[in-house]
Amino acid sequence: MSDKNDKKEEAPKSAEELQMEYSQIKQHHDQIARKLAEMEVEKHDHVLVEKALTPLEPERKCFRSIGGVLIEKTVKEVLPVIQDSVKKIEEVIENLTKQAAAKQQEMSDFIDKHQLNATAGGAGPQQPAAASEQPKKAGVLA
Repeated sequence: MSDKNDKKEEAPKSAEELQMEYSQIKQHHDQIARKLAEMEVEKHDHVLVEKALTPLEPERKCFRSIGGVLIEKTVKEVLPVIQDSVKKIEEVIENLTKQAAAKQQEMSDFIDKHQLNATAGGAGPQQPAAASEQPKKAGVLA
């Protein structure tokens, strides 16, 4: 009796189940892409601040926003922190880029495995071209 449960084969998934699974993979990919874009903007902002502070005198006052509170510091205190933040953001961007590529590959593999039509968003199995073309009715609007 336990042999039946151990050798249980995976039943073919319906088109709706395949669509839901593909949608979940795509949503996760889109979420990674949004976070990647957000981090690119964050890096751009940090680089702009770094470029603005670099030519200034090290003892010059500057203000840094920490948790919504402006803190008065000097350029020599803030610049190394900004440079370190840029490096960390670049590492996060690299990691997210790898994750996005892996998720894209997972989506491609899913489409290939289940023979889905990618243009329809994985809505179901691909139809042969001759079978999917139906006579088109043309109407005239006056």
